[in-house]
Amino acid sequence: MTSLYAVFTGTEVTNRRFAKELIRIAFRPRDGRFEVADAATERDPEFLPDISALWVDSEWQVGNRFIERLKEARDVLHSEEDELRQAISRVHNLDTYMFVANEIEGSANDEQVAEIFLRINSGGTQLVQSDFILTLMSVFRESDRRRLEEFAKAAKSPVASQASPFNHLIKPEPEQLLRVAVLTAFQRGRLESVTALLRSGVLNEGDQPTAEKRQERFDELGDAITEALHLSTWHEFLKSLPVAGFYREKEISSANNAIFSYALYLIGRQRFGIDYGALRVPIARYFFMSALTGRYTGSFEARITQDVQAFCASGNGDAYLDRLNEVVATTLTDDYWDITLPQALNTSAARGPALFAYSAALCVLDARLPFTSAGHPLQLRAVLTPGVNAPKDAVERHHLFPKGYLEKLGISSSARVNQIANMGFVEWPDNIEISDRSPTEYWPHYRDRFTDIDLRNHALWEDWADSEYGEFLTERRSRMANVVSKGFNAIGADP
Repeated sequence: MTSLYAVFTGTEVTNRRFAKELIRIAFRPRDGRFEVADAATERDPEFLPDISALWVDSEWQVGNRFIERLKEARDVLHSEEDELRQAISRVHNLDTYMFVANEIEGSANDEQVAEIFLRINSGGTQLVQSDFILTLMSVFRESDRRRLEEFAKAAKSPVASQASPFNHLIKPEPEQLLRVAVLTAFQRGRLESVTALLRSGVLNEGDQPTAEKRQERFDELGDAITEALHLSTWHEFLKSLPVAGFYREKEISSANNAIFSYALYLIGRQRFGIDYGALRVPIARYFFMSALTGRYTGSFEARITQDVQAFCASGNGDAYLDRLNEVVATTLTDDYWDITLPQALNTSAARGPALFAYSAALCVLDARLPFTSAGHPLQLRAVLTPGVNAPKDAVERHHLFPKGYLEKLGISSSARVNQIANMGFVEWPDNIEISDRSPTEYWPHYRDRFTDIDLRNHALWEDWADSEYGEFLTERRSRMANVVSKGFNAIGADP
């Protein structure tokens, strides 16, 4: 309905990112094809660039302009012109289309209306479970739903001289904030069970649903939402992410890992009374682990339910922290560092948990950027910290064995050339300078800038430039995994 309104009236609407957006639809009368308007449809005389003009202006004027433009591009027969005008007229008549509506008697109460909505939308095009919960909240706790939406909106853009949830790391959606509140209130990751809980109010099987019990459940959820949206708590949690080496949103491959780490942070604060400072490093290590392993990606509901319920069974704050650390230790074993992670690094994907964990580890280790011609090398975390919006990123990933050089060796496939192990962090002017020169040609220019620590941090060795490419990749993956391990173990350690 929003889309129809926007197109019929030519009015801007607010999208899911809370930004104003004009929906423009192009139409090709020749074959009745609709397209989202872009530069191509704008240039193509076969297309009506924006059908909103049919209702904002007039059908006749829009049709005349279209036919005149088309005639300038090609010959148009009289019979064809009639067919084109008929097609345009059919589009214009869309505003007379009759929708079938199910009318609910005026005697129905809010609870019955919500029940009808949930039942109708349980078939056909599936809504997600968070939609059902947000609908119930619209009926029974409209103010709580509004709080979630306003917080999510405020987190996406800064407000001058005013405290807000805005940050450069996470832009949560209302549904994600709802999950945090649900986890802290009910220790349940499956929203389907929470929908049933809020509808009936029944916590234990065999209990009878009552309006009072349902009210209690919404009270509990409302309290959890208040805690989740507390600005001081939110920003104190966010400090854990740079402690783990993550400074930019683009390095967080899954927002769920951050969101669920926030739920665990809240449980530690509210349920066990653990101090902000005592939680920061354990949560940072837990987030690093979950981000690296993708613990809460894919089908995560069962896993997060199991984790939260196990953690909440802790007797006190110390036991809670011990359980967090135990999960981290049993996940990131020696075999993980020595076998699993090097295999995960055997990829050419431009984005991925292993690559971002390597970048985070370098930040934790306070690694420098010796690939530079600009004097004293900067620290990587200094150029990753959000600041001025430059036309280019301050640092880029450069092919250590350049693409053009590898092509001369007969290696041209992207999967082989763009291996993560073939990438090194370089200030972007030096990326241009290195270009397609062989490693043996450009490496001597930079070698003196690398200390032994720099070599280790960047997973390089003294004579790497002389290596055979395949052997180089294998060796560097192992060294990169070792850097990630060292970075992880340095989280919270003394400098």
